[in-house]
Amino acid sequence: MAECQKHPEWVKWKEAIETELRSLYRRNVFSHVVRTPPRVIPVGYKWVFVRKRNESNQVVRYKARLVAQGFSQRPGIDYDETYSPVMSGITFRYLISMAASLNMQMQLMDVVTAYLYGSLDSEIYMKVPEGLKIPHPKQNRNMYSVKLQRSLYGLKQSGRMWYNRLSEFLLKRGYTNHDDCPCVFIKKSQNGFCIISVYVGDLNIIGNTEDIKEAMFYLKTEFEMKDLGKTKLCLGLQFEHLSQGVLIHQSTYTKRVLERFNMDKSHPLSTPMVVRSLEADKDPFRPCEENEEVLGPEVPYLSAIGALMYLANCTRPDIAFAVNLLARYSAAPTKRHWVGIKTVLRYLQGLYMHSSDDNSPSELPYPATGLLGAGAGASAAAPSRPPSIGTRTNQCSDAPKNPYDTTIVDYDSEVESSDVDSDDESFHTKTRHVLRRLQAGQYGRPFAQGIYKCPFCNRRLFDTNFNTLLNHAESIGSHGARVGSTVNVHAYMAKHKALGIHLRNLQASHTRHLEALNVPTALSVCDCSICRAD
Repeated sequence: MAECQKHPEWVKWKEAIETELRSLYRRNVFSHVVRTPPRVIPVGYKWVFVRKRNESNQVVRYKARLVAQGFSQRPGIDYDETYSPVMSGITFRYLISMAASLNMQMQLMDVVTAYLYGSLDSEIYMKVPEGLKIPHPKQNRNMYSVKLQRSLYGLKQSGRMWYNRLSEFLLKRGYTNHDDCPCVFIKKSQNGFCIISVYVGDLNIIGNTEDIKEAMFYLKTEFEMKDLGKTKLCLGLQFEHLSQGVLIHQSTYTKRVLERFNMDKSHPLSTPMVVRSLEADKDPFRPCEENEEVLGPEVPYLSAIGALMYLANCTRPDIAFAVNLLARYSAAPTKRHWVGIKTVLRYLQGLYMHSSDDNSPSELPYPATGLLGAGAGASAAAPSRPPSIGTRTNQCSDAPKNPYDTTIVDYDSEVESSDVDSDDESFHTKTRHVLRRLQAGQYGRPFAQGIYKCPFCNRRLFDTNFNTLLNHAESIGSHGARVGSTVNVHAYMAKHKALGIHLRNLQASHTRHLEALNVPTALSVCDCSICRAD
């Protein structure tokens, strides 16, 4: 507070403080100032000042928030349970894609001081905040406190109390949710359905115009709401509603990141990382060596990793592999790793400059954007290169089948297993689609209808579905039991273990492929793009 009073914008901050105190009194958040009861340790408080910005990074409001210092709360005395669910980014992108595909409207609403609506389940006292007067000004201010009657920002259980309050209200209004997505509430109507997705105090309402108006009316009767209009900025994501779909990007956030690390005027690059060497001692991304100096706290390595991870998780799958690699050395980063961070930032600088010079959002390069819910006309705006580098992507079921279209709602970057001990190069080629070849009878004639051999141990497989082969491979790979084979035990186990790893990866990353391969009859060639490449 003392530091804020010396700031040139103190007048605006003072107005924000008064607005916050009025809101607290209107909600009956705490009682009048009283003497602290015996054997009671009141929690502390802190004033937090924030400049609220719009999608163009312009300051639109000065906000002051009174926050309780929840770290001083004692478990079992001041709180019990604290868990509160939030909506995942994957779920959010899927809802956006669905809304664009079904031509539904999206309306964003903000609950004013959302946490103040929750009721506390424990008796908590807090020190008297600055701005409130005590009964006897000459006495020690620490002798007094205020009793909290509602949850306050900063308390460990505040998020849980607010979610319970909101979900109880929506369930009474006919909405339903599921344990897998507890923050997505759905209600059927005569014209279709209405969805309310909740992320703390931000509510995205998806539906037709009538359903949205009805939902907004019910919410305003119970909570103080701000109607922010059509969703244009939410959770750091910028939305542009186009005829082809909804364009999601983070150009403003990218600009702030570049300015934060003094890379906004750097020379741009076309790739997010340099070429790696096959020799371990020449690899620029190798771990810190004994004669190398570890970067000190003055180099914001962890801050840069966090900022880039947010981009990679939300809209930038093209940098996921590079950020994943650099994040492994957060405990002991060196100058080489910091150069890798700068390389990613210079790559972002190049794409940001490209997008800033072009007024047509549909012409932006894919890695800077994500077009969700693209319809039949989206192929014209689709990029001419794959959607990601070193990542696995999942598309909506109603998305265009062109793999270069951009209706991607989920992607991740994983480290492949290196537990394959076989030196036989032909083995790796053989195991890529061993199940399809079993189906096609390429490992010899079957003994009878539906009976095939394992390619490594000649064991008869009376059922050629996926789980049978997977269980066989993992069992032999783990225990090494001889099954009609005279090969070396270690090589024998390694081949089965590698086969099990391959099938597990296939199970996790290519569901459509497995669904086709599980058909035991009349399947000689899988129509999947991976098998076509074989």
